[in-house]
Formats: sequence, structure tokens, C-alpha cells
Amino acid sequence: AAWSAFLERVGGDGEHAVVVVVDDAQHADDGLLDFLDYLLAGARSGIFVLALARPELLVRRPTLGGRRASVVRLDPLDEPDMDRLIDGLVVGLPSSVRATLAARSEGIPLYAVETVRALIDRDAVVPRGGQYVLADDSPLDLDAIGAPASLQALVAARLDALSPDERRVVADASVLGTSFTREGLADLGDPAIDLDGVLASLQRKEIISVQQDRFSAERGQYRFVQGVVRQVAYATQSKRDRKARHLAAVRFLESDADVGDELAVVIAQHLKDAVDASSPADADISDLTVQARDQLERAAVHARSLGAVSESLRLFEAALARADSPDLQARLHLSAARAAWDAGDYQAQGKHGQRAMELFDGLEDPVQAGLAAGELAESLGLLTGQQAAIEIAEPRWQRLDGEPGAEKALSKLGAVLGASHVALGEWERAQTYVERRLLLAEAAADAAELAASHIALGHRYLTIGAPATARAMNESAVTIALDQELPLLAARALNNLASGAASRDLPQALEYGNEGISAARRSGVPAMIDFTTANYALALWNAGRLAEARATAKEALETAVVPGFSLLLGSVDAWASDALGVAPMDVGVDDDVAEDDVSVLAWRAAAVLARARTSGSLDSTVGMLEDAMASTLAANGFDDDFMFLWPPLVEAALAAGDIPMAERLLEPVATAAFGVLAPAVRAQFRRLRGLVGAARGDDPAVVEAELRAGIAGFAAFGAVGLTARAQEELGRWLADQGREADASSEFASARATYEELGAAGWLARLPASRAVADSQA
Repeated sequence: AAWSAFLERVGGDGEHAVVVVVDDAQHADDGLLDFLDYLLAGARSGIFVLALARPELLVRRPTLGGRRASVVRLDPLDEPDMDRLIDGLVVGLPSSVRATLAARSEGIPLYAVETVRALIDRDAVVPRGGQYVLADDSPLDLDAIGAPASLQALVAARLDALSPDERRVVADASVLGTSFTREGLADLGDPAIDLDGVLASLQRKEIISVQQDRFSAERGQYRFVQGVVRQVAYATQSKRDRKARHLAAVRFLESDADVGDELAVVIAQHLKDAVDASSPADADISDLTVQARDQLERAAVHARSLGAVSESLRLFEAALARADSPDLQARLHLSAARAAWDAGDYQAQGKHGQRAMELFDGLEDPVQAGLAAGELAESLGLLTGQQAAIEIAEPRWQRLDGEPGAEKALSKLGAVLGASHVALGEWERAQTYVERRLLLAEAAADAAELAASHIALGHRYLTIGAPATARAMNESAVTIALDQELPLLAARALNNLASGAASRDLPQALEYGNEGISAARRSGVPAMIDFTTANYALALWNAGRLAEARATAKEALETAVVPGFSLLLGSVDAWASDALGVAPMDVGVDDDVAEDDVSVLAWRAAAVLARARTSGSLDSTVGMLEDAMASTLAANGFDDDFMFLWPPLVEAALAAGDIPMAERLLEPVATAAFGVLAPAVRAQFRRLRGLVGAARGDDPAVVEAELRAGIAGFAAFGAVGLTARAQEELGRWLADQGREADASSEFASARATYEELGAAGWLARLPASRAVADSQA
């Protein structure tokens, strides 16, 4: 998030375009690649990323950049282009020499460049008048100077031609990396060497250069001009020399007290390389392996704290590969399980959670085994079903309840059990775990658990009809999370605030949604980015920002990790696409998700209805409507997603001509306490009751009053698109009553809004008069 903000500021917050160049991107770790995806998806100004890489990058990350990425493959240069390249390198080169060099290069520019540098090393080519030329007028024979046939051999020949001091410095630098500091070289090198003189000579020979880019974190450092030079310099060292240099690099890096954990992954890599370069007889292999594992674990913890969640998981797993005792393996599996949830890899979370649970059981440590069981159960709830999660977590809860020192394990298990019972619509059972979790957090003075408990209570209060209390609980959670620098919990609370405001206060829903996405991105947790983006897309739809709602849903669909979220996002895309008059994305409705999660079941019904509306087959959906209504009420009460999920059910019943079904779907709302219903739900209720009354042939005055009350409710709420849709519905009913002038007035109002919103799809189906309405019917 910080780097994205920095790049946006570089461009003057949209005033200028910014180009970010990533060279040798095939070496990028997962954290950097995740950042590039994040930047392309979330940047709010013009930022162009140019990643130069070998093909293996796309083998490893084929979806890098998503739909915003274009792949340009560079073929070898043809002969005329190579000739022009060589002429640009050395002026006045004889045609025979140019032809030989072009032929040897086989279309690879770097070969020609390195050959010219080899000639510069030998003083056969010299700088003169701002360009390189031959040293004299005598013909130059590449065969005579023994130019090697391969690029690696050519680079090795260049390095062999260096002085002993230059070769020593290049070897030291190759161990430090592609870029390095003078201080690092001085620490590794021979104090008798004139280091500054050698560095100047190596710059002159274009072996190394100095970073001058003011935007680079490595400004002022040295770097190899070509990565292949560093690779050859490293590969030509003996293993003994390599190991000694890696261990010297470790001592140098650990001597910097200001570094903390930031270079732990670099230190770990040097230690791993030292182990790889060791002889089987070396006595320090075991000790170096332990040091490398400890540094990897430190690096994993640090990466997770920065929101580099995929990198954190990779590092924990790398540490695990070097753990040789059950207690260490158990601890690292548990850490890896948590990191896997952060990264959205629920299969890995379950695998690590199960292994940690088994190991801790073998170590007779029931508390840690309970924590691991919580990780396993959480993954099962997402991938298999809530009952599977409960079957794992419930016995562990019973075993640890009342056990001294088991507070954290009980909190984890309580969180999973509470969420599982909520997903099943079993709110009373969930309440037991939510309240116990709160008491445990209070007793332990655990700020993070306290914030999480307030969030869970807020969700509970919202669904039972206490929105003010729900808002207070979530606002409290935001305050705690921000004070403790816990962006994930802040994002969860802001997301719930956005959800609660979705049908009560549209401007607030948009504001909370925006803040929630920002906090989720700071956390780096893909699942939370899914949740916050989905709620923001729903708020955009309510606000009539149709193109933005569609774009937000489509972008989120490309990267969504939470099972079942394609149903929600696909529904928003279908609604907005219908309004805009464009084809929706082809989103399946048979996703492999937990079949007992009532929220997922409700959104699956919404996705089915959206598809049926597009195909004109809504009458085929009548059989599913009552079950869908039950799932919607169980998941949300009359709040949260209810205002999005309920109206399509009633509309489908009316489209199928099943008035009794429509009446049954209205009944729960009609009998609810009026104060419980949010403003947008009240507006939908009046509109839908009017439409049902019209279908029954009720008193026209009553029908008109209901339809107009719905319009007024939508307008007061700020849902401009829904207001116009309700005006169109009123216009059609008025036309059926023979009140053509009144109908035309409603159509005109709807048309003005549709044009303002760019709703070409709605506009194309809008009647202008009764005659048009009749012809369309």
C-alpha cells in the first residue's frame, strides 16, 4: 500500500503517467509479484509496469497482471537489425568483421555487446569523440583474438583478462548479489587491495556501474552491468571459496544492528548457499542449517507483518524443510497454516493444520493441538462444509474448556465454531461461542481478540435487528485495530460497517467500503480484499454507478480466492451488464463450495435468477424461491445483503405469474416490526407490494400509492438507478390504466436518469408511450 501511494505521488496523483521498469523479473519473489498484481488492480492513476523477464516467469505466474497485462515475446534480431546494432556500438567497423560478429551473435544483442566490451578490454576499440571506434586503421580479425563461440565463454574470457585484484573484487561482488555496496566489498575483501581504484577500473571496463536512479532504493550502490557477468563470476569459483565468501557476507549483514529482521531472508539465503557449497565432511553443516532455518522463520514472520502473505507462507515452508524435530515441525506447520489462510491457500492451511495437530497430539500438548485443530476446521468450513468444521472443532473445545492456559486455543476454536453456526443460520448456538470469546479476550487483555469479538458481536446484533448497537461494536473494533496497527481487523470491521450501511445510509456505505478496501490491501490478505471489494461493488450498484460496479466486480472475479464469491460478484456483473446493455461474464453457478453455508446458498439463488432473467426463463425458477428466501433470512435477517437478495425472488414469482408465491415471499417483511426494516428495504417492500397488488388487480389508488411510496423511498435513500427503475414500472402500470400522459411523464424521468447513468440496456427497453408499451408487450 505504501509503495502504491508513493508511485501515485510520483505521478502527481494522476497528473503524469509513471513507468515502473522491473528488470530480470524472473528472479522476483512472490512478494514482489503480488505487489505488481496489487498495483495494477488498485492504482488510482496512470502507472505502466514494464517487466523484462525470461519465459519461465509466465510458467511460474501465468496470470501475472490479469487482464491488464500484455505479453510481448522478443525473437532474435534479424541480420539487418543486428548490423544496425553493431554499427551503433562501434563506428566504422569493417563489413567483414560486422558480418562475422552478427553471425556469431545469432540474433542475441547481448553477445554483440559483450564482444565489443571484450574488444574495449583489449584496447582494440577505444572511445574517441564521444563514440567507440577501432584503435587504428588496421583490419580487425575476430578469429585472431579468439572470440569464444558462447556468451558464457565470452564473459569468462573477459573475466580471465582482468587483473588479480579485479578478479578478486568481482568474485566477492558476485556472492553479494546483482547489486552491492562498497562497505560490503570492503568487509569481504583483502584490505591490501586498492578498492576504490579497482572499482573505478571495473566501471571503465563496463563490468559494474553505479545506481543513479533517484527513485531506486539502491541509489549509490554498485551493480553488475549484466546479470550474466555475475552468474559466470559466481559459477567459476571453487565451492570452498564460495562458502567462505557467503559466511563472510553473513557476518557483515549481521553486524548491522539497524537492520533487524529486514535482511533475514538475505542472511538465510547466504547460509543456505554456504550449506550447498559445503563438503560432506564439513563439521559446521548442521549448525549452518539451524541458523538458516531460524533466519527463514524470522523472515516469514517479518513478511507476514508487512502483508507479503504468499512470501510468508513460502518462507515458513522453506524453514519446515530444514526442521528435524517433531516440536519444531509442529510449531512451523502451525505458523504455515496461519500464513496459508492469509494467502488464501485454504488447501495448504488444512494440510499444515492437520499435520500440526497430529504432531502436537503426539507431543501430548493439547493446547497447541487445539490451535492447530482450529486452523484445520477453518479450512474445512470453507472447502468442505460447516458440519465438517464443527466435527473437528467441537471435541477440542469440550476438551480444553476450563483448562488453564488454553485461552488462545479456545478463542480460535470459538471463532471457528461461532462462524460455522452463523453460516448454518444457527444464531443462538453461535452466540454462546461469541460471548465466551469476548470474555476470554477481556480476561487476557488481548486487544486483537477483543476487536475480533466486537466484530462478531456486531454481526450478530445486525442480523437480529439492532443496527445501532452493531454499528457501535464495529466502530469500537475499528478504533482498537487502528490503535494496535491491525489492518486485517480494521478491514473486517469497516467491511461490516459498509454492509450495515448498505441499506441504511448509502454515502456511509461507500465511504466505509473505500476505507475497508484500503485497510484490506494494507493487510495483504486476499480473502479480506474479496470481502471488502464485494461490498463496495454492491454499494456502487445501489448508487447507480453502474460502470464502476461492473468494473469492480469483474476485476475482483479475476483474483477472488474465497469459495462462493464468484456467485456474488457474478450477480453484480450480471445486473450492471444488463443495465449497461453489454454481455455479462460467463460465471458458473455450480461452484465447488460448501453446500451448507446459507449465505452461499442465497447468493447461488441470486446468480441463478440473474442468468434466468438474461435468458428469459424466470418461470423455471419458481420451485427454488421459497428455499432461497429461507437461506436469505437465515443468513442476513432483514439487513446486510437482504435488500439485494430478496427483491429478485419476488420479481421472479411475478414474472412466472405465481401471485400466491409472491405473497408468501412478501409475508416475512410485511409482519416484521417497522422499525427493524432499513430505509432501502422499506422502499423495496412498498414497491414490491405495489407490483403484487397490480398483478392481483387491487384498488388502483392503493397500487399507485404503494408504487409512488417506493419511488420516494429510493430517492430519499439516494439509489438513483433503483428510483428510475421504479418510475419505469409505475409508468408501465399507468399506461395499462389508460393514463398515457402520466405514464409518459414517468418514462421521461426514467429516461433522463438512464441517459445520465449510461444505462443503454435499460434505455433500449424503455417505452415512450402506451403505443410503444403495447408493441413491446
